[in-house]
Amino acid sequence: MIVLLLCPFVFACDTPLDGKAYTISQDFCNKRYYIPNGITIETDNVVINCNNAILQGDFKTTGISIRDAKNVEIKNCNIINFRQGINLRNATDADIHDSQLLRNFIGVHIENSNGNHFYENRDVSITKILKGINSFENHVKYLNKNLEGDFCRHNSCNEKTTEISMPVYQHYSLAKILEAAIRKFIGMDAHSLQ
Repeated sequence: MIVLLLCPFVFACDTPLDGKAYTISQDFCNKRYYIPNGITIETDNVVINCNNAILQGDFKTTGISIRDAKNVEIKNCNIINFRQGINLRNATDADIHDSQLLRNFIGVHIENSNGNHFYENRDVSITKILKGINSFENHVKYLNKNLEGDFCRHNSCNEKTTEISMPVYQHYSLAKILEAAIRKFIGMDAHSLQ
């Protein structure tokens, strides 16, 4: 009986609010949402899981903006009909993955942002896949396209990224992370001695 009472809380999801600045992690419901003003993240360590929801604009603004934040994770989003699908400004160590950028004028705009990871995404933008300004050491790999040009001179393009940033570990204590790293090191060291 107690299990049945707790089930609604376990499977709860949220509706994205048009123009909202999110400061805590969110799991959106798998539906279509018309949010012409998009959403914004301006806080560190926020995870937005769209659960394959469709975030739809009117070609005038940005779908998801990440500003002055680090360790943000955006996943499982379908972002369509925006001027910019995703915009990063002064963002570091963001992970954006398993998402679709469809019919946006510019898929991703990165400005003054470093060390971000884009992987397992698809992009079908109208004008440009990616626009980068003063951004370095970002890692970008799309499933359906290869990037070329100026951006790739200072960033890693079209290569599989294996780095895992903090959002994956945010629910673990430092002791657990260190313990796992030590176990991995001991396991690798013992294996190499044989």
